[in-house]
Amino acid sequence: MAGRLLAGRAAAMLPSGRAVLPALHARWSSGSTPFTLTERAAALQRQLAQEHRLASPPESPPPAPPSPQFPPEVLAEWLLAFDAALRDPSARRAADALLLLDGASATESECITALRLCAEAKNGAMALALLERLVAVGHPPRLRAVEHAVRACAAAGDVERMWQCFALAERHAVELHPRVLKYGFQTCRRAEDRGASERLWARMRRAALLPCGVGLRHVVAQCAEAGEWRVGVQKLREMAEAGGRTSAIHWSAVIAGAIRDRQLEEAEALLDELPPYERDPSPFNAVLNGYSALWASGRLETERIANAEALLQRMAARQVLPDVTTYSTLIKLHVFNVQRVEQLLAEMQAAGIERDINVYAHASKAFLFSKRTADADALMHAMREAGIVPNAWFYQATITAAHSVGLLDYADALYRRAVGNGIKL
Repeated sequence: MAGRLLAGRAAAMLPSGRAVLPALHARWSSGSTPFTLTERAAALQRQLAQEHRLASPPESPPPAPPSPQFPPEVLAEWLLAFDAALRDPSARRAADALLLLDGASATESECITALRLCAEAKNGAMALALLERLVAVGHPPRLRAVEHAVRACAAAGDVERMWQCFALAERHAVELHPRVLKYGFQTCRRAEDRGASERLWARMRRAALLPCGVGLRHVVAQCAEAGEWRVGVQKLREMAEAGGRTSAIHWSAVIAGAIRDRQLEEAEALLDELPPYERDPSPFNAVLNGYSALWASGRLETERIANAEALLQRMAARQVLPDVTTYSTLIKLHVFNVQRVEQLLAEMQAAGIERDINVYAHASKAFLFSKRTADADALMHAMREAGIVPNAWFYQATITAAHSVGLLDYADALYRRAVGNGIKL
């Protein structure tokens, strides 16, 4: 895809509109020569430079520059070769021979395109090398170049080279920016390096900056994933005090971390810190999921259900509408109360909320626990009519429910139906 885009761009830049690049690319990609990728790159460099010199006017030729002034189609050819080298695991060193996008040849646009290719190839090392090469030939990095270089480090989870990119940017007075920090925090998260994330956060705050929404999501999610969800809560409070904006996705991450840590009461209390403008139900869904988890059975079932119903009232008071996940979790909680399940299904229909496979599975279990097989069959038929195909998890859940209440023939029929549909149980 990158090659086709570059080819089209180069063809458009030719004065005569001739399609020179396809022939050049065919020459590059031809496997008729026994050269290695590095040797082919060097040979192509010599051949293209020679052709360019022959095409120049014979009279009064200017002094040869340090690097050949290649025309646009040749620059695009080098980008194609650069991309090919990045994506060939057996020839990564060949990219060194392709770094001809120097100050005498390439525009800033070509350089940024090459850095973007590094990011797509998850090659932070080559992105840093290219950034350093551009500096060496007189192209001081700009924000976009640094952004793509750090993005390449993020894709590779390369914390060491991320810091080198930031240091290079600082030496050349490229100021920190939230969209670059976003990729920095992603790098730390992918590398599971909480220390690096904390250092980057401190550096950001010293610069009187706040992260963008995506950057903040990486920070708090990494805290929660590391079992340090309370640190994530502190970050969110710090954002609020500094006038920053948090969202449900940020609070959901720390609430889910609290629930994984079995701190259900603290998770419930965090709902009070949600920003008043937030209408997303996902933080409430996370707490509901905590009620339905098996480890929550330390609370009496009636208490857990009462808490879930109270949570619905809190949602209504904040004008937060339930979604399909809310209803799925509620039906799971009320699986032994088929009347309440029917009521919840009716509420979903009235609100125009489409059911997903989780809703169908938990509701089918509720009907089977009540030995209402006809209603369970009707629900499964409605699921197929809605275009939702039962999977192995669905069949296992319903077969287990039927078997647990003595509906052995029904469970056997479900098993045979699953096997007949090619599902392995």
